Amino acid sequence: SRLGWEGGGSSGNVKMFRHNDVESLVEVLDIIVNPGSNGPTSALGKDSKILIVVESVYSMDGDVAPLEQILDVASSRGASVVVDEAHGLGIYGTTNADDLILDGGKSAKGKSQARNSIGGGTGVLAALNLERHQALLCSVHTFGKAAGCHGAVVAASRTTVDYLINYARPFVYSTSPPPHALVTIRCAYETIMGPV
Repeated sequence: SRLGWEGGGSSGNVKMFRHNDVESLVEVLDIIVNPGSNGPTSALGKDSKILIVVESVYSMDGDVAPLEQILDVASSRGASVVVDEAHGLGIYGTTNADDLILDGGKSAKGKSQARNSIGGGTGVLAALNLERHQALLCSVHTFGKAAGCHGAVVAASRTTVDYLINYARPFVYSTSPPPHALVTIRCAYETIMGPV
């Protein structure tokens, strides 16, 4: 779990916070946003942005990030969040939110708009009905895990997508996926979610 910001005379500033620990995130954000004796003298410039990057499900232990709390903290501090749904895709989503167990053994029951549990889904953000949270900059859904293919998609606002199309070097210098990959991804989604 990490967050970064740009500004203060240096590029690529990165700070870590303890794994799935919202209090640690708050402490680190407070040091960045309100510098003083515990932090740099000018952590943020006037036009700086804070970006928090987390995974929805961590692959080693399968623990789920407290996304709702992370997004709420980010919102209160003017930060944005990027969520990697690599291990949430196909496992959790609106179709089975009741199966999602959050930290402390709490169920996500009642968080989703879904009425019944039929399979996987598009990730923890969907299961918790957080896909339109104001602090969410984007979510990244890879096709190499549950979908059994390759590639990924970034789900974001039109502005963010346009920026990535024009400035993200890995995208700018890549080619489109071959038709068989698109068919594989579509079939995987139909298996996970039902007809697309």
